[in-house]
Amino acid sequence: MLPPRLIKESSSAIAVPVTNILNTSIAHSRYLSRWKMGQVTPLFKKDEELDKRNYRPVTVLPCLNNIFEKLLSVQLQEFYQGLLSDFVSAYRKGHSCETALLKLTEDWRACRDRKELVAVVSMDLSKAFDTIPHPLLLAKLKAYGLSNSACALFADYLSGRTQRFKVGDSFS
Repeated sequence: MLPPRLIKESSSAIAVPVTNILNTSIAHSRYLSRWKMGQVTPLFKKDEELDKRNYRPVTVLPCLNNIFEKLLSVQLQEFYQGLLSDFVSAYRKGHSCETALLKLTEDWRACRDRKELVAVVSMDLSKAFDTIPHPLLLAKLKAYGLSNSACALFADYLSGRTQRFKVGDSFS
């Protein structure tokens, strides 16, 4: 894996070849398999070093993977901007948990001012993307207008992922 610093320092020299790789990948609906290999490292987070509950896994992917994911993210956001409701806050510029909560709070306040009943059902969907079946996700992307080639690229992106575990200088 190339260190991020090296990529940043050599950006002017590698910009054209990296652009060609990304464009070829998109044109052929193929995601580079080397970019699908993650390295998992346990990250210590609390005082008691011997308690396994005080560690959480962090997966590091190649830097160029992050560039490609950002490119795809920007393109998807632009594509879906006009399709998504103004009330959807996830993964949108200028939207956050805070803006969603402010909207809800104002709606609730307005209802209470009109002497209406307010009821709330709350769910934690933080792991939703991790558990959604990939065929369902791809079907939804297609149903919302993504092209066949874009869906094929995402199908390839989601499949064939591998990882290795690193502790110190040892790998699984």
